[in-house]
Amino acid sequence: VAAAAAGNRSMAVMESGQVYEWGMVIANESSLTPRSVDLPVPARDCACSETSALILTREGGLLSWGGNKRGECGGGSRTESNPCPAPIKVQHLRRGVTSISMGHQHCVAITRELERDEMSDVHVPAPLRT
Repeated sequence: VAAAAAGNRSMAVMESGQVYEWGMVIANESSLTPRSVDLPVPARDCACSETSALILTREGGLLSWGGNKRGECGGGSRTESNPCPAPIKVQHLRRGVTSISMGHQHCVAITRELERDEMSDVHVPAPLRT
């Protein structure tokens, strides 16, 4: 079970791996009633910003949807007028993801090898070593 909130948007991952979101979601749609998110695989964790959402799957993959003005969805394109309305697979990850977080204009994924992958042009991706 996991939960995330940012601005007027909230989401939760249930024990079953199902995800629900409510508040201000895609294209300024507002709902106080949680709606189920159609995912191809069960979720383990979630993160969100006011405009985008990120799901860590149980297999260590990432799914994202929402605003994509700065490439936040991680699908390899930026489209301001046509946000990602449904979860898409985040591209170009080299290893399994263990942790996720979202900021106002970017997303961060920590992989098993402790490399940071940022899915936005706001910052340049760089390895994180300990």
